[in-house]
Amino acid sequence: MVVAEAPTARPWTVAPPAPSSLAAALPDLHPVAVQVLHARGYTTPEAILAFLFQDQLHDPLALYGMDRAVARLRRAIGGGEQIAAHGDFDVDGVTAAAVLVEGLSAAGARIVPFLPARTTTGYGVHASAVDKLAADGVTLIVTGDTGTRAIEAVQRAAELGIDVIVTDHHLPGETLPAALALVNPHLPLCPYPFKELSGVGVAWKLVDALSRSVPFNGLASDDLLDLVALGTIVDVSPLVGENRWLVRRGLDRLARSRRPGIQALLAQADREGPLDERTVAFSIGPRLNAAGRMESADLAYDLLTTKDHSHAFELVQRLDRINQERQQLTERVLAEARVQADRASAHPVLLIRGRDWPSGVLGLVAARLSDEYSRPAIVLDVGPEASRGSGRASGSDLDLVALLGACGDLLLEFGGHAQAAGFALGSERVDAFAERLLAACADRPDPSLAPVIADHRLDAAGLDWALYHGLCALRPYGQANPAPVFLSEAVPVVEARAVGAAGKHLRLRLRFGRQTLTAFGPNLGARLATLGANSEVDLLFCLESSVWNGAESLELRLRDVRGTLGT
Repeated sequence: MVVAEAPTARPWTVAPPAPSSLAAALPDLHPVAVQVLHARGYTTPEAILAFLFQDQLHDPLALYGMDRAVARLRRAIGGGEQIAAHGDFDVDGVTAAAVLVEGLSAAGARIVPFLPARTTTGYGVHASAVDKLAADGVTLIVTGDTGTRAIEAVQRAAELGIDVIVTDHHLPGETLPAALALVNPHLPLCPYPFKELSGVGVAWKLVDALSRSVPFNGLASDDLLDLVALGTIVDVSPLVGENRWLVRRGLDRLARSRRPGIQALLAQADREGPLDERTVAFSIGPRLNAAGRMESADLAYDLLTTKDHSHAFELVQRLDRINQERQQLTERVLAEARVQADRASAHPVLLIRGRDWPSGVLGLVAARLSDEYSRPAIVLDVGPEASRGSGRASGSDLDLVALLGACGDLLLEFGGHAQAAGFALGSERVDAFAERLLAACADRPDPSLAPVIADHRLDAAGLDWALYHGLCALRPYGQANPAPVFLSEAVPVVEARAVGAAGKHLRLRLRFGRQTLTAFGPNLGARLATLGANSEVDLLFCLESSVWNGAESLELRLRDVRGTLGT
């Protein structure tokens, strides 16, 4: 999310330096921040200033289908119709449902949430859910973070006299559902200038569009940006353009949120210092996602929307226990998957198969393998009759949805994003699927040969608080805007030790000029054998701050370290 935290044997290189005239034209910015942005394609003063400071919020009515969606909602509200907000079981889908319910309720709508169950209903909108909602008197379904491929479910809704408004951000297939309105920036006909909204971002756009023509009682659409930031960060949506604007403002609202559930989550996070995107991604997000992965997404929805502080505390304690169980299951499946991954590490794409692997952790395991082996990974649980899989392509140019589309005739369903996708198929077709998928990737270059590109080479004199605060202008960090990566060479090691279970991680004390700094390397414990107290090392790292007992200090988060004992 913020950076891939895994060792790599890939070669290192440094991005070309920015011209001195660029930093000279931006005297109020730290020159290293200018260099980082130049390395990422912002090569003019105008592009840099637009990235950093320009609010890029676009008119929601520019989204294709939005006018029809707003008109239908106004009619439903005026007629007192029963509406259902159909979300999904991950954080993006849960927050999308919460935004729809809270926003439309403020506009006077009668609306109830509906969240599918991973183990029974499965991903997406299904006809069985439509039947249930029809029995409850629903005449309009509004989806959030789902529905773009719900051909059969939307057809079933039409048969029952139910209109469907789809708000989604997943990539469409060749055939679209016959919904009353399909609001998705990825539609070929959609002229919306920013294509990378999260699912909750698109849902919020619908609420924002409605608020411009219908009075809202006690709520402004901006009041929901805390949920938008939460879903956008945890769903690993690109933090550039409009998403950057939404998350920056949403983080501020999260930090001072009046939601008892958010307050309880922040207390459980046991953090020091201001709330940032890292706390959301690595502390709050996993707890909320654990609900849909292990039990019911309704737990996460209830936590985010409850007004009762004691109930919020109880829900957070329950989610914490569920998340610990999820961590244990993830580590067990990951250990089994690594055995196969080691044997297949020469393949450009890892295809890992297992049995009795919980579907709720397949995506997590795929993400970890993708980071650790520097290549796309697909993890498949093979059942007696049906099999489910999840793929991740962290930092790769491989389009997973397109890849699955090439195998579409073998699949029962598939969908997702270019770098994160899921699918299901009959177990009798697993071997044929594996053969075709690997053949489709056979000509891809070996990802381990692609260099890791540092944004800047940093010497001891340049590492200080002025640099850290100058880089803060680039935040929030995330997909498409990762934390800057620096290369420093011949750094003296004061102390080196392995920490964590079985010495999995590496902790160093390093001398940078006159200061000694702590460096933490997740999953780098095995590097200890090549380091010594008197050695010098080359480092790839990100610069962070750490708060302990109220005191703030600079700290390095290692991407990789290389050195030789006694160098």
